[in-house]
Amino acid sequence: MCEGGRQSGNKLGAVDVYLTKEYIVSRLVLAAFSAAWLAVAQPLPERGRAAAMLESPALSERSWGAYLAGVARLRSLENTLIARLRAAVQSEYPQEDGSEYAYIQSMLDALIRMNSTVPLDIITALAAHWPSEAIVLLSFNPRRNEETLFFVRNQELTRAERAAVNNLLLAEHSKKLWPVLLQELDIRCSIDVVDDGPTPRGTPGGSGLDRIAGQPRYRHFPPGFPASAIYDLELSPVPGAVLLIEGPLTVWFKRVPIESAPARGVGYRRRHFGGRDEILEYLDVETGHHTDKSIFDRHETIQWKGAADFTRRTNSYLEEQGVAIRKFARDAHIATPDTLRSITIQVKPMIYDLRSQNTEQLPLVPPKAISLAPQ
Repeated sequence: MCEGGRQSGNKLGAVDVYLTKEYIVSRLVLAAFSAAWLAVAQPLPERGRAAAMLESPALSERSWGAYLAGVARLRSLENTLIARLRAAVQSEYPQEDGSEYAYIQSMLDALIRMNSTVPLDIITALAAHWPSEAIVLLSFNPRRNEETLFFVRNQELTRAERAAVNNLLLAEHSKKLWPVLLQELDIRCSIDVVDDGPTPRGTPGGSGLDRIAGQPRYRHFPPGFPASAIYDLELSPVPGAVLLIEGPLTVWFKRVPIESAPARGVGYRRRHFGGRDEILEYLDVETGHHTDKSIFDRHETIQWKGAADFTRRTNSYLEEQGVAIRKFARDAHIATPDTLRSITIQVKPMIYDLRSQNTEQLPLVPPKAISLAPQ
């Protein structure tokens, strides 16, 4: 009895255990309910402040509202931000770093911080002047489509921006990408023209100036506006960058505070069709094997024997190169026969006159148009 009493005193009975568990669970449920009720009935101070600022008639106040919404990730204000952004992008493109520009940038910064799904019509309106931000938002949008992606792709893009769009098209299994990439390839046939004399030495060109003297100028927003950020796309994981999308050229995006963003001169963004090697990397993904780059960049030497022989041999080389590319397109199965029939590519002859006695001018050889129609 005494031993049984000790056991009874040291252990809880079955009913006691059940009541204890029930009590703990009830307290946890009550605590969770109370937290949820408080979140609804008593909004966080940031939410109230941001919502009130977004209703202000002053652009600087609205910008601060967007900034607070982004910092606190206030997704309840996402629809308000999207509505404000839609209204803002319908007007003419504002002066860079002016009040209207800073206002739009603050909303973009907030929406990107929240990984928001922004409607495609707003993204297309942003593409010409905010391509990096438009591409990041496209990557968040599960309803993105080929039409929108190609619209963005046709803007003036940096190499990283263009790679990101190509990667998104790959992710969508776009069949329109391959014919476009083929047409954009810089296809060349380089021909050295020599004679029996010594080859003349070339003169190196270039000014030797690789940079502009002086300190870089940094961007800034007008007084009274929050110091939000712009977004850059990168082809390497630089410090602070976040993976955007993987592909033959993997792309990261980075948030750059406006006071750390260097001013960009005229011509910073240029229409970039992509280098030959980088386009072929994308073709390698589709074909599943390494592409022979020599068919797109052929090198030949012609011993000068007169204008007629030069013209005949040059045209023969161009035709042979066209046949090789046509065979590549057919064997790679990157497009249907009907699509291939609609594609015409240009093979550019690059003629280098290395004759020691070039008294007779070389005949002009125009680019050769090559149809990819199966033959």
